[in-house]
Amino acid sequence: MKAKIHNSAVFFCFFLLLFAISEVTAIPVAEQTLNEAVHKSFLRITSDSPQTTSGFDYSQLETLYENVYNHPIACFDALQKYDPQGNIGFCFGRAMAVQLLARKMGLKKECQARVFAIGALGQDPKNPDWRFHTSAMVKDEKGEWYTIDPVMGCPMTLKQWIEKEQGEDDPERKAKFYITTADCVIPDIRIFPAVSKETGEGIIEISFNPKDHEGFTLRPELNPAAYELSAAACEKYFLTATEAPAERFDFLKLVCNDIEVSYNGYFVDLVKSIEQSVPGHLTIALHAAHVTNSPKLNRNIYGNGSIRFNALLNK
Repeated sequence: MKAKIHNSAVFFCFFLLLFAISEVTAIPVAEQTLNEAVHKSFLRITSDSPQTTSGFDYSQLETLYENVYNHPIACFDALQKYDPQGNIGFCFGRAMAVQLLARKMGLKKECQARVFAIGALGQDPKNPDWRFHTSAMVKDEKGEWYTIDPVMGCPMTLKQWIEKEQGEDDPERKAKFYITTADCVIPDIRIFPAVSKETGEGIIEISFNPKDHEGFTLRPELNPAAYELSAAACEKYFLTATEAPAERFDFLKLVCNDIEVSYNGYFVDLVKSIEQSVPGHLTIALHAAHVTNSPKLNRNIYGNGSIRFNALLNK
C-alpha cells in the first residue's frame, strides 16, 4: 500500500513538472508561431502582389507617400500606442509600409531598395542617442531612385535625402550611407558594444569602416560617404525579411544586448492591414484627409524617428 502511495506521489510530481515546463515553453512557442505567420504574410505581399510597373510617376510617388503618412499603423499618431516611451521610433516600420504598399500598387520587387544612415546621429555626436535612420526607396518612371520618408516632408531623390539627413542629424559629417536590398529591415544590433569596446566589425559601431570589409562599393556620385552593398553584405550586416531563416528579422520584438523590447504588435497589425487591402488600389489607407493635415514627428521625443539606444539600454 505504501509503495502504491509513493508511486502515485512520484507520478503526480512528475505530472506537475511537465505542466510547469509546458507553461514556461508555451509563450516562446506561441511567439514563434505568430512571428512565422507574420513573416509568411509579408512574403505573400512581396511575392504575390501584381508586378505591373517598373516605376511611378511623381503623382504616384506622392500618393504612396500620403498612404504611408496617413496609414493607421504607420502614421505618427500611432506611435503613442506602439511606442509610448519613444524608444523605437519605427522609421524601419514606415519603410516596411512603403515597401508593402508599393508592391500592392504594382511596383516590381527589383524596383525597390533601402537606404540607411548609420553613425553618431543627433545634435550631440559625443553622446549619440540615435545610431541609424532608414528610408524605403522606389524607382520613378525614369529609373531614378526616390526615397519615401514621412520624416522628410515629401518624396525626394536619394541624393537629396542623404544631403538632408546630413544637414539635420549628422553635424560632423561622419555618418555613412548604405544602399541595400528592400528586404533589409534594420542593422544587426543584437550586439551593441560601448564605443570604448568596439571591434569595428559590426556595421552599427562608430568605428566600422566599410573600406575594410568586402561587399561595399563606394558611390561618390551620391555622396563621398555613400556605399552600395552586395547581397552577401546585406545578409551579413542586416536583419532581413527574406525567406532564408538565417539572421531573420523578428516581427514581434527588438533584441539588443539580450534586452528584449516588444513592438507591441506594430508589425503584426501593419502587415495584416496591408495584406487585407485591395491590390492595385492607389488610396489604401485613409487615416487622415490629406498629408498636410497630419501632425509631424515630434523630434523632441522621437529624434529622427529611429531607435534611442541610450534610453533603450539605460546608458
